[in-house]
Amino acid sequence: KNTRDGLMAVLEYKPSADLHSTVDLYYSKFDTHEVGGKFLHNMWATWGAGVAPNLTNVGTTQVGQNTFTTSATASQLPVTTGNFDTKRHDSISALGWNTELKLADKWKGTVDLSYSRDVRSENYTEAYAGPYNHASKQWAFGPFSWNVPVNGDAQTFTPVQAGFLADSTKLAFGDVPGFDFVPGNNRWIGAVRHPEIRDEIKSIRLSAKRELDGVFSSFVGGMNYTQRTKDVAKNEDRILMSRDANGDLIRTIPNSVVGAPFDMTWAGIPGLVRIDVPALVQQGTITLEPGQFSKKTGNDSSINEKVLTVFGKLDIDTELGGFPIRGNLGLQAVQVRQAADGWEYRGNDDVPDSSLLFKRSGSASYTDYLPSLNLVADLKNSWIARFGLAKTLARPNIVDMRAGTSTPTVIKEPGPDQGKWTTAYSGNPELEPWRATAIDLSLEKYFGKRSYVSAAVFHKKLHNYVFNELSARDNSSFPVRADLPAGVVVQQFGPVIKPTNGKGGSLQGAGLSASLEGALLHPALDGFGVVASGSKLRSDIVNNGQEVVLNGLSGTSASVTFYYEQHGFSARVSERYRAPFTATTRDIFMNSTTRQQEADRVVDLQLGYAFEQGAYKGLSFLLQVNNLFDQSTQNSVTAGDNAPDKTMLLPNYRYTFGRQVLLGMNYKF
Repeated sequence: KNTRDGLMAVLEYKPSADLHSTVDLYYSKFDTHEVGGKFLHNMWATWGAGVAPNLTNVGTTQVGQNTFTTSATASQLPVTTGNFDTKRHDSISALGWNTELKLADKWKGTVDLSYSRDVRSENYTEAYAGPYNHASKQWAFGPFSWNVPVNGDAQTFTPVQAGFLADSTKLAFGDVPGFDFVPGNNRWIGAVRHPEIRDEIKSIRLSAKRELDGVFSSFVGGMNYTQRTKDVAKNEDRILMSRDANGDLIRTIPNSVVGAPFDMTWAGIPGLVRIDVPALVQQGTITLEPGQFSKKTGNDSSINEKVLTVFGKLDIDTELGGFPIRGNLGLQAVQVRQAADGWEYRGNDDVPDSSLLFKRSGSASYTDYLPSLNLVADLKNSWIARFGLAKTLARPNIVDMRAGTSTPTVIKEPGPDQGKWTTAYSGNPELEPWRATAIDLSLEKYFGKRSYVSAAVFHKKLHNYVFNELSARDNSSFPVRADLPAGVVVQQFGPVIKPTNGKGGSLQGAGLSASLEGALLHPALDGFGVVASGSKLRSDIVNNGQEVVLNGLSGTSASVTFYYEQHGFSARVSERYRAPFTATTRDIFMNSTTRQQEADRVVDLQLGYAFEQGAYKGLSFLLQVNNLFDQSTQNSVTAGDNAPDKTMLLPNYRYTFGRQVLLGMNYKF
């Protein structure tokens, strides 16, 4: 259930032609409540449960050099069920006050104050239970038939035994062997997370404008100061099983918290147990263990940034060779001061030790000078040329500027990675922005009432960029987990991923766009039209001899909209396309991992009608459907070292967003 309430108001004051003041007020409150269940399996979890399933009715699929097992019946399969309940409250407040005052002949001053705050409070509870033989007090691993297509289509896992996952009396709370969500704690069944996020931005802008004569039509100068603070606290507690008078764990699921099973037939599961996790927590039959230090390091942070910008701009309005030229010439001086706090925990959560929890801090400051030139030339006959040359910067993601590092653990499971450290993730309070020198050029042709065609090219020479660097860190000061098998040799160094600045490189691209009216072809098509655009991008960045692939960079993107607007009726059908993008990293053990987001193609629909005359003039209706065909997206992963063709990409995760339908009414009077 999602509920949003909003309020917006504008107050305007204009006592004379010389003074104009406007106050904007905005408030939005959003509440959501989501309840769900999930099914997890681990086909070859031999390290935890000692389960080695026999496969019968095996079906295979050949793709190139690789043969994949895509269907079978497993004699026994480690599985678990998860139930979760999420309640979230967001409140957004914003205030803006803009005042313009004519100071003297040809002078005008502007003061702009703004404040915004976003506060999020969330309560997430989850609990896990798996098939269990209460008589023998052993986990039950039943037979399953499964089908996992290579192309990423819907997977099915169907238990052979009826009610295997739906009957709460055949299940028990706990961390089923083979999953080991919390190694070393046999009482764990879930977690309660209540994160708090506060994001606040304050800004003031002062400027003055002077009308000029000659080549430069006006001058604008001033300053802008912005301060942003973001605080994040995850606040996680573990849910632990209580013990009875004999000291045995109470694994039984109380009937009072069990509801009607989830219908998961779309995944081949007739029914999945439904547990009211908040009710379980409230009734007191379990125990809550205070938040874990390792969770604190990866999620709790406080970031503050102060940005002072002093600027000046000359507006251009002249002629050159008989062609009208307009544009501007400007310079900005940008000073940034940033600071962040975070945490690092050098212990383990099995034996919490607050003396091993350390607060980390970091800061940085820098100043950039950014000149710019923008020109627009009227080439006559409805031809327009545009040219831009500027030094630019883009601030890094504020989350990447956090201090602290997540806590790595040693891999205990048998295999080639046993004894190695899991990857740690770090922020970087000293992270600096993207910097580039950019040149843009476009040519446009206008005709008809609202038709045009345009072609554009750009080139950016990168002086500074941001990427996630994988490096090795000495982990010898971290304690080794207590359940590590005897004889395992722990490696001294472990991988850490950290946002880092790189130097050099380039980004270039070209684009075409057009808006065409149907009446240009035939009068009968008056009101019809099409808007289309497409772009091609390419980057050239190398760091230490390795190509750096920019996150989110798609080589090709395009969109097209067909519309009709006439006699109060309006209809629009739009499709947007984004080509796949790939990010490849190589860890310190020289293992390459590739994630590729597949191509994205989404269709939207909009229908509307507005009364243009009569008693209902000013009334309009709008129907909008986003993601009309419920298009999903997926990313891919390499086949792995055991495959003959190791470079083959296979579907990894598929994300389904659903279809969104909006209906609105508006009345103007």
